[in-house]
Amino acid sequence: MIIGDNELKKNVADRLREDRRLDVSKIHVDVKHGSVLLKGSADTYQASAFAQEDVAGVAGVEKIVNRIEVRLPEKIAPPTDEAIRARIRAMLSLESEKLPVDFVLAVAHGVVFIDGFVETLKERRQIGRVAARERGVLEVRNNLTVVPGHVKSDEDLTDRIQAALESDNLGDTKSVSVQVERGVATLTGTVASLEARRHVNDAVDLVLGVRDVRDNLDVAGRVGDS
Repeated sequence: MIIGDNELKKNVADRLREDRRLDVSKIHVDVKHGSVLLKGSADTYQASAFAQEDVAGVAGVEKIVNRIEVRLPEKIAPPTDEAIRARIRAMLSLESEKLPVDFVLAVAHGVVFIDGFVETLKERRQIGRVAARERGVLEVRNNLTVVPGHVKSDEDLTDRIQAALESDNLGDTKSVSVQVERGVATLTGTVASLEARRHVNDAVDLVLGVRDVRDNLDVAGRVGDS
């Protein structure tokens, strides 16, 4: 099914309005040839991430450019960098099964810097998400490096990734090809939507031994308005 830009813009706007976590009066949407540009402002860094996540689930979206600016409410004093850091540390201790041993967390002017080593991509992304939702955070720079505790061969990782992609809950992934070199998985091929693309990446993240993912997947089924 071909979706024109005007219809796609309406579908994106409807999806954003359905999300009660967002103040959509501050968010503006532009669409051109399947590429969605998000502009405006949000009170938290996490709200900006929520908006991007919502758009990724809309059929027909090929690309997302997120230019939503985080602006803290003027009537509420922003927390100090040290308070943000302490809160993130506390939440990580509650929500993560374990904290990385080689782990450094710093906050400067609302920007969170995360450095260190973890064993899986899933753990890396989980830590980033916890940091993103704290009040006062303007940006998260997640520089964690994935270093698996037990290094597997590239051939073994390829087999494990392909098995994960063939699971029933991912749908049709026959057109997705996987190449692994030194633990880095490169994905090529075509998927039906950005949501399917995200599901494929999530599945690869769970494979123990994968150090990073290079997503070269294309999204099918988009043309601009005639």
